[in-house]
Amino acid sequence: CITGAMSTAPTRALEAILNLTPLDIFMCSSARMTAYRMKLQYQWYDKPSSGGHTSITKKIYHPTLLMPSDCMERKYVFERPFEVVFPTREEWDNNTIDTKNDDLIWYTDGSKKCNLS
Repeated sequence: CITGAMSTAPTRALEAILNLTPLDIFMCSSARMTAYRMKLQYQWYDKPSSGGHTSITKKIYHPTLLMPSDCMERKYVFERPFEVVFPTREEWDNNTIDTKNDDLIWYTDGSKKCNLS
């Protein structure tokens, strides 16, 4: 045991000494957070007369848990609809860079400051 306590020490006393959330409270909060997350992802079906594991929403109730969320579903975009070009100094000096009117040109070295570009 990390506290050096005997195995017969009361669990509540050890939880208090170690500043741990009591196991029953921790499990209920974990179950309620999971139910809330699943509800936001439209994977939770809470029937009015349901029992069992869905009863956690009735045991732990707070009005804020009924509020809409601003969570967004994660979306991966692997296409890159842009091109990154690093022209050489000679291309900049000779003004031979092929740019279009709607191109964005970013100066990352600070050379645009004080009319240096």
